[in-house]
Amino acid sequence: MQSLLPSLPYRLNSKTKTDVTYHIRALANVYTPVASKTATQTYLSELKDIAKQTGKDFAAVLREELSLISETVDLDHSESQDEDAEQNLPDTPEQNAPENAAHVSLLPIMAPQQHVQHHWSSPSTPSKEKTQPALKLSDVNPSDIQKVIVEHIVRNEDSALQVHTSLRLRPFSGRVPRPNSEVDYETWRSNVELLLKDMTQSDLYKSRKLLESLLSPAIDIVKHLTPDSPFSAYLEILDSAFGTVEDGDDLFAKYLNTMQDNGEKPSAYLQRLQVMLSTTLRRGGVIASDLDRHLLRQFVRGCWDNILIAELQLEQKKQNPPTFAELLLLLRTAEDKRSSKASRMKQHFNVSKPRVSSHYQGVYMQSEEDC
Repeated sequence: MQSLLPSLPYRLNSKTKTDVTYHIRALANVYTPVASKTATQTYLSELKDIAKQTGKDFAAVLREELSLISETVDLDHSESQDEDAEQNLPDTPEQNAPENAAHVSLLPIMAPQQHVQHHWSSPSTPSKEKTQPALKLSDVNPSDIQKVIVEHIVRNEDSALQVHTSLRLRPFSGRVPRPNSEVDYETWRSNVELLLKDMTQSDLYKSRKLLESLLSPAIDIVKHLTPDSPFSAYLEILDSAFGTVEDGDDLFAKYLNTMQDNGEKPSAYLQRLQVMLSTTLRRGGVIASDLDRHLLRQFVRGCWDNILIAELQLEQKKQNPPTFAELLLLLRTAEDKRSSKASRMKQHFNVSKPRVSSHYQGVYMQSEEDC
C-alpha cells in the first residue's frame, strides 16, 4: 500500500468493455472519515447515557475517558517499540530470502511505474541500540487543551439540545372569538417563518411541528394532505383560510388613518403601528427600506402629545429616522421620566400641604377715656 499510495486515485479502462472505467481509491481515504465520525457520535451518546444514569456530570465522565485513552495510547506505543526492536534483530539468511524474494517479485506487478529503492543497514548490537522516548498523549494534547476541547463539546451539545427541545409553536385554531390560550394568525405565522428558515431541520420535521400546533377547525382543512406534502402546501391553504385578504394598498391606507386612542400611551401606539406596518409589508403595500420612515411619520402625525414630540425632536429626525427599537426605547424612557416626576411632585405636595386648624379670634376695643 505504501508503494501504491502515490499512484492513487487511479483510473483503469476496462479491456472488455470500452464504456467502463474503474476508479481505484484507497479504502482509508474513503471509509475512515465516515466511520470515525459515526463512531465518535455513537461513543459520545453512550457516554451521555452513562452520565445520565449515574448522575455524574458529562464533562467529568468525558475527562475520565480521555485519561483512559491517554494510558491506552502510551501502552500501545511502548508495545510497538518493543516489536520494532525485536524485528531489527539480525535473522538468518534462510529466513529472509523467501520473504524478500516474494516482495521483490510482487513489486513490478503492483507498481511498474515506480522505482523502488531498498536501503540495507547493518544490524546494530544491543549495547549500541538507542531507545526513543515514548510520546505521550499528554505531550501532544496538554491538560489545558483537553479541558478546552471538553468544554467546547459539552457547550455545543447542550446548545443544540436546548434549541431542539425549546422549539415549540403556540397553538392556533382559527376560532372566533379567539380563546385566551391561543394566538392570532399573524403571530402564529411569524413563528412559523422562524421555523421555515431553520435549514438544519427536514421538511417532515417542520410539517410535524406545524400540525402539532393546529387545533380544530384549522387542522381540519389540512387533513387531506399526505405526509409527503411539502411544507409550503400547508401554509398556502392556511393563508387562504385565515390570512389577511386585504390588498397592500388598502392596508397602507388604513395604516395612515390610524390615530392614537384616548388614554393610550405613545409607546403602545407605536407598537400598534409597527404591527400594522409589518402586515402591510407582507401584503406588498410598502417596501422594507421605507419601514422606519413611514413609522416615524405616522407616529408624529397621529400622536396627540406634541410636548413629547418636541422634547425628542422627532420632526427633525424624519430625514434620518431611527429604527423601531430605538424609537420605542426613546418613548419608554421619556414616559418613565414623566411618571417618576409626577410621582415625586404628588408626594411633595402631600407632605408640604399645611394642616387646617380652627382657633378663636377676638377683637378688644378700648375707648379713649380709658386711655
